[in-house]
Amino acid sequence: MSHGAFTPTTLPEMFFHRARLAPNGEALSFKRNGLWVPISWRDYETAVRETARGLSDWVQPGEIVSILSENRPEWCYADLATLSLGFALYFVDERASAAAEAELRRGLVEAGCLVDEYGA
Repeated sequence: MSHGAFTPTTLPEMFFHRARLAPNGEALSFKRNGLWVPISWRDYETAVRETARGLSDWVQPGEIVSILSENRPEWCYADLATLSLGFALYFVDERASAAAEAELRRGLVEAGCLVDEYGA
């Protein structure tokens, strides 16, 4: 779907375009203490840009960034930040055995791995 002259063609372009269209709309929600907490498109975009700024200090375009995280908003921020900078992305499967994960990652040269507090 196109809005005006700009037609986003990549996932990051689609994300930033959508965030500009309805910055106060609800983009995500997560449960905290039994209650759903909304995250606006503006806050989502801000978090993605801040994460991208941090990543750009130690990763170069084309390098691989791994993510080991539970399903949470920060995972979404890291995912879009990584993609928006042109980094390759690898999702670590925490359910896989260590041997299976090692086999999948053999040959990968990772710039780093983002780990949430539960994956540590």
